[in-house]
Amino acid sequence: MNLLAEQKNTEVSEEEVLVIVVGSGPVGIQFVKTMLDIMPKTKIKVFGNEPWEPYNRVKLSSFFAGELQFDELLASQKLPDSELIEVIHNCAVTDINRSKKTITDEMGREHAYQTLVLATGSRPFIPNIDGIGLKNIYTFRDMSDVENLFARRASSRSAVIVGGGVLGIEAARAMSRENTQVRVIDHLPVLMSHQLDEGSSEILHAHLISEGISLNLGTGIREFVGSDSVEAVVLKDGTTIECDTVILATGIQPNIDLAFHAKLSINKGIRVHDDMRTSDEAIYAIGECAEHRGRIYGVVKPGYEQAKVAAYNLSGKISNYTGSLAATQLKVVGIFVFSMGENDEVSINSIEKEYLYNDKENNVYRRIIVKNRKIIGVISVGEWSEQSRVQEAILNKRTIWFWNKTRFLKAGKLWQEENSDNVNQWPATAVICNCNGITRGQITNVIASGVTTVTGISECTGASAVCGSCKPLVFQMLQSNPVTEKVKWASYLLIFGLVSMFSTLLISVLPEISFSETVQVFWRWDELWRNSLYKQISGFTLLGLSVIVLLMSVRKRIKKFSLLAYPVWRLVHVVVGFIMVFGLVVHSGYSFGSGLNYLLALCFVSLIAAGGVSSVMISLEHRLDAVLARKIKSKMIWLHILAFWPFPALLSVHVFKSYYF
Repeated sequence: MNLLAEQKNTEVSEEEVLVIVVGSGPVGIQFVKTMLDIMPKTKIKVFGNEPWEPYNRVKLSSFFAGELQFDELLASQKLPDSELIEVIHNCAVTDINRSKKTITDEMGREHAYQTLVLATGSRPFIPNIDGIGLKNIYTFRDMSDVENLFARRASSRSAVIVGGGVLGIEAARAMSRENTQVRVIDHLPVLMSHQLDEGSSEILHAHLISEGISLNLGTGIREFVGSDSVEAVVLKDGTTIECDTVILATGIQPNIDLAFHAKLSINKGIRVHDDMRTSDEAIYAIGECAEHRGRIYGVVKPGYEQAKVAAYNLSGKISNYTGSLAATQLKVVGIFVFSMGENDEVSINSIEKEYLYNDKENNVYRRIIVKNRKIIGVISVGEWSEQSRVQEAILNKRTIWFWNKTRFLKAGKLWQEENSDNVNQWPATAVICNCNGITRGQITNVIASGVTTVTGISECTGASAVCGSCKPLVFQMLQSNPVTEKVKWASYLLIFGLVSMFSTLLISVLPEISFSETVQVFWRWDELWRNSLYKQISGFTLLGLSVIVLLMSVRKRIKKFSLLAYPVWRLVHVVVGFIMVFGLVVHSGYSFGSGLNYLLALCFVSLIAAGGVSSVMISLEHRLDAVLARKIKSKMIWLHILAFWPFPALLSVHVFKSYYF
């Protein structure tokens, strides 16, 4: 049953709004967009207490740093023109009447709702420090703050940033662009303590100093000093630092006043269930104001996920929110920082293992935490070409093998270059845009439909519209969206590959060929394995073919060996493998014996079968999903190689036994 029908209030006329959203930030707008996708006829009224159109506050620091224009902040938050949508700017909601199902705005007007969505976000936390009321002490949270800081930055000569978290460092980056002396102060000894560990923080610390940003870590602020405007800060260790500007980046507080006065269940945030409903069935809460399972998320991606869950439940579909993996990726004064998943050292137990790559000369630090062969946490400082794929591996719980770990410890990379750097070779289900959950397959389909710009893809899918960190991946897909070409002699590879596959299947299931029951036949076939001479001929033929096939594999791996083109050797390799199937039948008559003889036959059949499958995948790669074909081919080649490892030893024992006994 449709939830909206269940909640229908007979006192609400057709002209009255169906859903009211309090909050016009990115999370509130995401909810509206999702509702329009799944229920396009829904009437929605959105209230925002700021005078601007909805803007992307996630990119405010980039805007403050001069890297974005104001129009770019608005672009991703545009809502379609519709008579069903009404956005009311610069008008706060002051009261909720749950019994009447109405809200009151600051103009005293009442608005009826059937469903209310609270996306009220958060406000800066203001520490209780002496002198906090002096002039030129700012917060850095919304567009009003940025406007004030724009005006102040032009005349500021020395600024103190209180807080060494993400927001504080971004504020420091923006202030330093105008040659302002900038100092970051934090009571913790580690920068970005929620995202980084001690080792990675040291690299970021040294880099910030090299860029002219000073730091005082491990000490807090005792008081702000000044007669009218701030003139200095006094640290708890007694140090006095002169400054003319202070920016507070000391955390956030959820905006829960509206919910508190409406007597909704609250703690630090507005308590919500897995369906994002509050203690009132008709009221949802999403984003930074919501507290889910005791946790409040201070980043936008969980809010987007919550918005989608709320919209789906509101439309009558069942959807549950079970929590989010926090991810931070930013470029701090020219250095890349990435953190995701479980990185708290307290959570690391004996089941989990951590792997560290630290290249101090190049300021590269990478640490991964692995549990049950899955990456559950990562910290990285410095540019890392595999960053997006690591993020995708965590989200989709992809297996990390021992060779990935070995490569990481040695070179700081988990995958081979051709497998990690080319986003077009990622699985179709791999998430490219984590903010909106857009996959590689979705973007590939949009590109195939004729979209040729990052902006166009953003408009069609929402990819790169929020934090913008996935924009390089989207651009890479546009620049190098490959079309797999048909390999030379693909038809022959397909035929011989299929025959090899089915032949090994028949060998595995058919019973052994019985001996002839009479000598009165034109030709006694069982002489092939009764007669010692015939047996030796077929055996040494197989041995010779095995050596030839092994030598052929050298053509691909040793570049100096250039006799004939590689496609020729590949085809001959497959044909010889096909011939070897019949050689095995002639030599054994399907009788593989037991013990080591049986293992040798099993090894032989596995070699041919894996080679046949990889041959088929190579021949059909231009027709199948390229990523899927490469994935199967890669696994079969590995199986082919693994099956070969015991082959020489087993074959040697077999030959020795045959002659010795």
